[in-house]
Amino acid sequence: MSAAERWLADFEEALRDPDDASLAKLFRTDAHWRDLLAFTWQVQDVSGAGKIVRELKRYAEQTGPSGFAVDPGRTPPAPLPARARMRSKRFSVSTRR
Repeated sequence: MSAAERWLADFEEALRDPDDASLAKLFRTDAHWRDLLAFTWQVQDVSGAGKIVRELKRYAEQTGPSGFAVDPGRTPPAPLPARARMRSKRFSVSTRR
């Protein structure tokens, strides 16, 4: 299992956990999340781990996301410089919507 696959499995489990701490530990305090229609049906950017957790928990209750997986059919994100302290990955997910 790749690091991205492991993170997605932890992420899916943390979304169902009533304790926000398990989800918060997956994000750096200065993290950014871009929802491309999966949770909100809008393109939405959220910054900061606390705000990301609040938004994800709120929308996860409504959408029931499951089956997170790295999507091999998607064009991968542009490579980041080696010095970058961030990672980017595209994935697929199923929701009730």
